[in-house]
Amino acid sequence: MPTIDVKLPKAIRDQLEMPRCVDLKIPKPKIPQIRLPTGGSIKGITDLTKGIPSDCSLNFNLVLQLAPIMASIECLVKVLALIGPLIEVIKALPDPIKIAETVPKFLEAAKALAPCLLVPTPLVMLPFVADILRLIIALLRCLIQQVKSIVDLIGRLELKMAAAQSQGNSELMASLACARENADAAMANAMVGIEPIKIILELADPFFGIAGVDPIKIPAMAGADDLEKVKSTLATLEDLLASLQLIADALP
Repeated sequence: MPTIDVKLPKAIRDQLEMPRCVDLKIPKPKIPQIRLPTGGSIKGITDLTKGIPSDCSLNFNLVLQLAPIMASIECLVKVLALIGPLIEVIKALPDPIKIAETVPKFLEAAKALAPCLLVPTPLVMLPFVADILRLIIALLRCLIQQVKSIVDLIGRLELKMAAAQSQGNSELMASLACARENADAAMANAMVGIEPIKIILELADPFFGIAGVDPIKIPAMAGADDLEKVKSTLATLEDLLASLQLIADALP
């Protein structure tokens, strides 16, 4: 029985081809870390119960560790900033007998605090702030990529829905409408991802001030039901991402 070779369009041939191994290779995530101004560092922890770890999941894990640390050391940093001037005041006091007995003990104890007194200074705070900025950049990049993928999905669905409507295919329309509802729900969930970033930035304000970095404000996210506003918000976030990258690159 004779066979006939039918040449398929390139788009169909590309879809039928087996994917290359390199295209399916799972990238190895880089473990993020934050250098703390009080010494030491914290690193993103892999949670295997939530699937294959990625750069996004590791950075969000780092947020969960960083937020309580920043909240707990804010007052400590302020106290350390006060002790330096207090030592100078004690040194300048008159020298009555009672003070003469206590001041040397105080100054001796204060020597142990000398390294700590550097914490509320730009020199020590800059690496901490730089790592926070790099964490914010990584989180924003994850959020932007996620929202972009959903926007692209919604765009494709709208084209298919328009074609199905013009063909009068009610069954396909119903299926596509369900898929669009799911995409809208995914978009709404993605928008919530901005909240951890806002919390970290609010907690980081005092540390940014010590390092001489201006406060960073995240724009309000558009509603998931307005695709054009979502695209406009994405453009604003990408501009912010570029600005933050310039700042982070200039820090140690």
